[in-house]
Amino acid sequence: MDKIQQQIQPATEPKVEILTPLVPSQNNTNDPEIEKLRTENTALQDSLRMRDARDDLNRLLHAAGARSPELLFAAAKDNLQFSDNGKVENAAAIVEHLKSTFPDQFGINKPDRSIDGGTGSSSPTRLLTAEILSKMTPAEIQKLNWDDVRQVISDR
Repeated sequence: MDKIQQQIQPATEPKVEILTPLVPSQNNTNDPEIEKLRTENTALQDSLRMRDARDDLNRLLHAAGARSPELLFAAAKDNLQFSDNGKVENAAAIVEHLKSTFPDQFGINKPDRSIDGGTGSSSPTRLLTAEILSKMTPAEIQKLNWDDVRQVISDR
C-alpha cells in the first residue's frame, strides 16, 4: 500500500521565484545609468516636440504661399514658444513676421514681361509652293519670308 499511496500523492512542486519590477528607490536615484536614460528621454521628447512644431509651421507656411517652408522654418525655429502640452503657441505670429521680413519668399513668382521662350518652336508645316503663292493676295505675300518666296520663284 505504501507504493500506491506514493503514486497518489502529488509530486512536490518546483519553487517559483516571483520577480518584482525595479522601482527607483532612494539608493539608486544617483545611478549614472538612470541619469543617462533621463537625459535620453528628455532629448527624445524635445526632438518630437520640434518635429511636431516643424510640421505645424510648415503646413501654415505652405498655406500662406511660402516657396521654401523648410528654409523659413530654419530661420524661425529659435523664436518658437511652446505651451505646457508641447504645442507651438506663436505659430501665426511667426508666419506674419516671416511674411513681413521675407516677402519675396511668399506668393507666385511671375516675370515682369514675357521673353517669348517658345517663339519659333512651332514652325508652320505649310510649305510654300508656286500654286499657293499664286492664290495669295499681295498683302499676304508681303508678310512672307522673302527668302522662301525667292526659293519658290527660282524653282519655276
